[in-house]
Amino acid sequence: MAKRRLPRAIFDFFDGAAEDEITLRENRAAFERVRIAPKMLTGVEHIDTSAAILGARASLPIAVGPTGGIGFGWPFADVGVARAAAAAGIPYTLSTMRRPRSSASRARRAGACGSRPTSSASAT
Repeated sequence: MAKRRLPRAIFDFFDGAAEDEITLRENRAAFERVRIAPKMLTGVEHIDTSAAILGARASLPIAVGPTGGIGFGWPFADVGVARAAAAAGIPYTLSTMRRPRSSASRARRAGACGSRPTSSASAT
């Protein structure tokens, strides 16, 4: 459906990976190396999935990475992602990708929806 609705350049942006796709391959390989060995029915009375990430508590040991290009597919999509992250109690990383709206403006909107945005170190 996205391929039919989006301009080709935008679809290719979402569908592909950056430049030579090394990071994509490395990320996939890293996930393939991880094996989770569940401990069935041990210590399940009080489950705590929270973790400290950059000195702040998160409800899960994950964070939303910079998603600067997401606005190309849907207006203000980054605000929706920030709201979802806030609702889930996980960190949201604000992209530094330049768009018509300033990063400061997006940070204010994200903060208004309950997220504590952290600027990414590199543009996405």
